[in-house]
Amino acid sequence: MKHLKNFKSIQSTPQINDYVICKEETYCVDDRLANFINNNIGQIAEINKKDGEYPYVIKYENIPDDIFSYFSDILKNNYKYDIRCLRAMDRIEIIHFSKNKEDLETILNANKYNL
Repeated sequence: MKHLKNFKSIQSTPQINDYVICKEETYCVDDRLANFINNNIGQIAEINKKDGEYPYVIKYENIPDDIFSYFSDILKNNYKYDIRCLRAMDRIEIIHFSKNKEDLETILNANKYNL
């Protein structure tokens, strides 16, 4: 054994600024909303550990006008985005996460073409 390679520990929980693919399951009154959440990549803007129910605040881009009302613009730490682009999610709704957006784009493309 000449060389032992050290590997970084694998991240087990999503962190702020990680990219995510979520599956809307808890409260979805609109199939268009579920379709958008399930097929788009978001980014974690904030983690509210005290709230418990929906601790992950996910930022989305290019939200269609017909589902825009389901998103918020205020974070609990008093930071505000210019547009409504935030959705609170639970950990079980985050099905994939990565520091690299390209990793998740590969997963979405594979799912799109049933690969």
